[in-house]
Amino acid sequence: MKRALVLTVLLAAGCTSRSPQLVVPDSVESFCPGKPPHGPAIVSILSSVSDAIQPIDVPAEDVLRKHVADAGGAIAHWKTEPLYMPGTARALGVNDNYIDVSEAVITNDLTDPDSRIIYVTVASPQGPKRVALRAYDTRNVCTAQGTPSPS
Repeated sequence: MKRALVLTVLLAAGCTSRSPQLVVPDSVESFCPGKPPHGPAIVSILSSVSDAIQPIDVPAEDVLRKHVADAGGAIAHWKTEPLYMPGTARALGVNDNYIDVSEAVITNDLTDPDSRIIYVTVASPQGPKRVALRAYDTRNVCTAQGTPSPS
């Protein structure tokens, strides 16, 4: 009986799948006065995005860089950062539930009191593509230390 219970628990544990945990960026370009942003704050903002590409025009690279420089913020880079976004993956033609993020541009501009638009570069079958996503973590990326404090 004990052996059957142990076997059942081991089988159940082996059958569960966990999504990959997001990791801090490999590098960060800081447009913040003072210290550069903390990686966990960037990860928290990225992990707060809704699973839908926003129907807005994505600025050109030079315009986006000027905006983040003027508004304050960061551009985070990963070799690859899998992010569970089945709807966005489908919209991009990716045959998986994950998108592979290689860059996230985060400014301190809020769209409204509860969200901001961030721009992420993702792998798609047509090559790298920059898309606009709505993030609900509204902390100041320049001053945030890590996980958000309770409201």
